[in-house]
Amino acid sequence: MRNKIKDIFLVSYSNTSKNLSLYGYSFPLPSGGSSKNILIDLNLLKNLFNVNLLIFNPHQNKPIISREVNYFPIKLGKLTSFFLFSGVVKNKNESLFIVRTVIASGVFIKLFNPMSKLILVFESPFKQLVYPTFKESIIYKSLRFIACIISIILADKLVTDKSEHWILNTNLSFIKNKSYFLLNSIDTSIYSPDNSLMSEDCIRLLYIGRLNHREQKNPELLLKSFELIARKIQHIKLIIIGAEVNEVEDLIKNKSILKNIEFIKEQTFEELIPFYRTSNLTLITSKFEGTPYAVLESLACGTPCISTDVLQKGVIKDGENGYICSSFSEVDFTDCIEKGLELSKSLKKVNKSLLDPSYDIKHREENWLAILE
Repeated sequence: MRNKIKDIFLVSYSNTSKNLSLYGYSFPLPSGGSSKNILIDLNLLKNLFNVNLLIFNPHQNKPIISREVNYFPIKLGKLTSFFLFSGVVKNKNESLFIVRTVIASGVFIKLFNPMSKLILVFESPFKQLVYPTFKESIIYKSLRFIACIISIILADKLVTDKSEHWILNTNLSFIKNKSYFLLNSIDTSIYSPDNSLMSEDCIRLLYIGRLNHREQKNPELLLKSFELIARKIQHIKLIIIGAEVNEVEDLIKNKSILKNIEFIKEQTFEELIPFYRTSNLTLITSKFEGTPYAVLESLACGTPCISTDVLQKGVIKDGENGYICSSFSEVDFTDCIEKGLELSKSLKKVNKSLLDPSYDIKHREENWLAILE
């Protein structure tokens, strides 16, 4: 495949009201890890191919576009945009389309250009992409489900950041034969430990991400567990970045606990680094996930993590760089936090990365090239 490719199109959907930036690029991209993967891959692949960025439903902020990258904004809901999309996709026989978040668009890519190559990237479990957590009509969900299944069938390759088995690639050999595993990766020269700013006066628990998607992020577990641990430890604070108090205030029975919770607006990738370095633990309470960058970045900065059992196996090793809670019980999760705080005392003194070296970004280019062979 690689020798025949001239152009690569990175295809995604924007759901933010601002640009997200990395490596000097600034584009309207989906929030969270998906946007970081797009920017990382853009920066890697532009050295080998002509790279194009195709974004559905971008906001109006002006992107910062490198001359090395062509940018195609497609506004959904307009007939002219449909023709623009088909015009971009058609007649590019030696092109590869790498699609994230908008898996259903694979049907139209193959319809407009049957000769193109299509890779679908799943950055979370299959059920999250087929059954979205946001509100949609039954008709829309049904059509989306059908389009996703057809896209999976038509795709040349399927890529996920977790080596878990899907129901499809376990039972269907033609799906299994085109499925690949690609680790999320971070730049460990940027994310590194520095315990010089650690405070001994207060224990800091860190949570990064949205909380309004309750079906996935499970804020009930986060807040109930914090209420329990705050009863045992007086000087403790929960720092929540990227969410607002009105998203979860109804879940907090003991309102007095709010004085120990700090809500901070969404931060840039670089602005998160001091929070990782000065926290005692990073918490993940999700019911399903891919491999969140919050975990990788926290570990690289020397801060252990406590997570529900939703991560790629081996990212967190019990007693070495954190703990995995095997249930969604707040009692069990609080026990893991207590054990994690004891572990953090010793690990923070060592002041070294807790991340497996296989997650270093230097391996991502060679992994992509292996998939593109």
